[in-house]
Amino acid sequence: MGHTDHNDTKKNWTSLSSLPFSFKSQDIDPFSAGPSFQALTASLLTRPWIPMQKTIQLTTEQTKLLASIFLTSKEKGVEAAKQALKKDRRFSADEWSDNRRYSALALSYMYWRRGVMELIDEAPGLDEITRLKTKFFAEQMVDMMAPSNVPFLNPQVIEAAKESRGRSLVHGLRNWLGDIRKGNSVPTQSPEGAFVVGKDLANTPGEVVARNHLCEVIQYTPTTEKVYSKPLLIIPPWINKFYILDLGEKKSYIRYMVEQGYTVFIISWKNPTADMADTSFADYVTHGTLFAKDVVANITKDKNPAAVGYCIGGTLLGVTQAYLKQSGEEPFANLTFFTTMLDFHDPGEVKLFLDERSIRHIEANMNKKGFLDGSEMGSTFAYLRAKDLLWNYFVDNYLLGKTPRPFDILHWNADSTRMPAKMHSWYLRNMYLNNLLRVPGALQINGTALDLTNITEDVYCVGCETDHIAPAATVFSMHDHTRAKVRYVLGSSGHIAGIVNPVSRGKGYHYVSDPIQAPHHSDLETWKATSNKKDGSWWTDHVAWLGERCGKKVKPPKVGSKTFPVLEAAPGKYVMES
Repeated sequence: MGHTDHNDTKKNWTSLSSLPFSFKSQDIDPFSAGPSFQALTASLLTRPWIPMQKTIQLTTEQTKLLASIFLTSKEKGVEAAKQALKKDRRFSADEWSDNRRYSALALSYMYWRRGVMELIDEAPGLDEITRLKTKFFAEQMVDMMAPSNVPFLNPQVIEAAKESRGRSLVHGLRNWLGDIRKGNSVPTQSPEGAFVVGKDLANTPGEVVARNHLCEVIQYTPTTEKVYSKPLLIIPPWINKFYILDLGEKKSYIRYMVEQGYTVFIISWKNPTADMADTSFADYVTHGTLFAKDVVANITKDKNPAAVGYCIGGTLLGVTQAYLKQSGEEPFANLTFFTTMLDFHDPGEVKLFLDERSIRHIEANMNKKGFLDGSEMGSTFAYLRAKDLLWNYFVDNYLLGKTPRPFDILHWNADSTRMPAKMHSWYLRNMYLNNLLRVPGALQINGTALDLTNITEDVYCVGCETDHIAPAATVFSMHDHTRAKVRYVLGSSGHIAGIVNPVSRGKGYHYVSDPIQAPHHSDLETWKATSNKKDGSWWTDHVAWLGERCGKKVKPPKVGSKTFPVLEAAPGKYVMES
């Protein structure tokens, strides 16, 4: 990595061209930002008094605030600035409020940003998607122009440069060039080499007991004298690697479940390459969940284990259960879904990028390579939360010259995987675009029609309050499409932190109530108002729920079997593939 050659340059352009606002010569606007802004302009031209009124309103409010800062004593002015600026953490540092000129700059920007967003909200005649899409792209441009992102306008950057005699800027330039060489389309969020998979992460003791071309199956070593008779199979998403559920001893959900007396198995997905372009979603059912289920049954002699699915792994679990019920095979005994959508009527902000035009663009790129690179999807998700996942790292890494602190979740997030072209195209079209899984008989796997209403086994379903990937209300709607008795739990935080919430940390809270029996047509807010709020992690509630459904305590089964002997120690080889 000491220089940038032609291949590096090509890789860099590929990464950058995946960003929502980037363009290529053959498709200058794949996400239809241009037509959205044209619609906004046309709307405002028919009501020119709206932007005029908004300008007058915000100017008046801003003038009053600036007067209170500049026309009072310094102490009162600083305090007034702090109170106004603390609403935006980009300007919450004392340097922004101690100097009135910087306060005025930051406040002027904040009022301007607010005005732009309110103007889009109030523009008449825009349909919902156009308004949301326009607002999203406007936010990207407005956030990019924040004075905190400009080195000679940011007092923290100026002060750091003075104190370090310019070394902070040199370090920042090195950080930026390093990301360019790596082909990163967003700043590094956790330093490379800070964690070692198999040592610091994914370190719960276990063995790989089966492997095929698509996945490995890991069986974890028991740590209790007796275990529940019914084993537990975990189906993680294949967008990233499985060890999000095994983030070291203190954060590992896997280790926690082993310690609670469960015989735990997990699927570790292979990182697809170009020769796997024709791998289908049905292959993930056949050679993924069904293969792993057979492995568990052979080793434990239990044909219908309990199962946990996370995100898209949960969608796969729902599809597999519907397939098993329709085909008359032994189903999973009970199902746990972490931030899982079976109904995609509202998939959150990602829907802004998934119309027919944008999916064709994604498919064209996938067809050239045979896969979608996980970093491309990661970049899109980063821009959905740009202030938190992009611009604060831009300032810290590039302008202040800091090295990001080691953070296990962000290390995992950067350890992305690819997705086969055929599978991902099917998933985008049938789930996100057309939302067919909720329609009985609309989708087939291996010639078997899927019908979620056949699912009657007990369900434990976890949504997270601030999840922008699988919105809590959409996850909650699962009970409308099965005939299961659903215990819904609403965790605090988002898609990752809401799930990775160890009991030992004593953080967060969750809402829970008596199980919901389908059919039940309530909304999340109504449910939340009548549920119980409890402090701490929902993991203890989940263990209690599972314990009632996983049989008596028995002697642990052996690790592996004659048919599926131990192949190597966990975490295996697939998780190491880049």
